[in-house]
Amino acid sequence: MIEKQVWLYASYSWSEIGLSGEDRTDFFKKMSIQAQKELVDARKAVFWDVCGAFAVFTALTLLTVGTMLPDWGFDEKYVVDKVSHWQRQPLWHSLINPLWWLGYPVACLIVFADWRKLSKWMEQASHSS
Repeated sequence: MIEKQVWLYASYSWSEIGLSGEDRTDFFKKMSIQAQKELVDARKAVFWDVCGAFAVFTALTLLTVGTMLPDWGFDEKYVVDKVSHWQRQPLWHSLINPLWWLGYPVACLIVFADWRKLSKWMEQASHSS
């Protein structure tokens, strides 16, 4: 699956600059779409894995009025380590954290526009193959 590429793509939602149209197209070309099922897997990767992992960061970014946002995006290793670490933790660790409850819905809102672009591209790619 293209899980790690989806994590990296979604992480650009938390940068001040984000991806330009050309950068986004290049990013999409690096992904290999195998089947429509991957759209469901990608949705989980974006809205559960990435938003869950970045929920506390999102809450802290809100509380600091965006001063924690990176200008150009996160390092690939940082994103993979952050999401992998969050996946290894028991869910209750997040559920007892009020910052996670504040940040998770906001994280989903932040990533939604980029998710729509990714899902539209994935649907087109799966129909053309």
